[in-house]
Amino acid sequence: MRRHETNFRTSDQTTDIDAQYETRIGGRHGLVFGGGYRHVDVETDTTFTMQLGSARLSTSNLFLQDEM
Repeated sequence: MRRHETNFRTSDQTTDIDAQYETRIGGRHGLVFGGGYRHVDVETDTTFTMQLGSARLSTSNLFLQDEM
């Protein structure tokens, strides 16, 4: 008797959005700021030996940089 089973199968969908803006302030400062957002949907298939759920992950970020 043979048993053929996929032990682990997963699929994901990722969405990224990023924005950045740069400007000069005075004669010596270069200011860069921006942000981003990432959303990930992860799904796994249930098998006879494993039962994993799905997940939704969201991450946001902001940054500010002053160059002299």
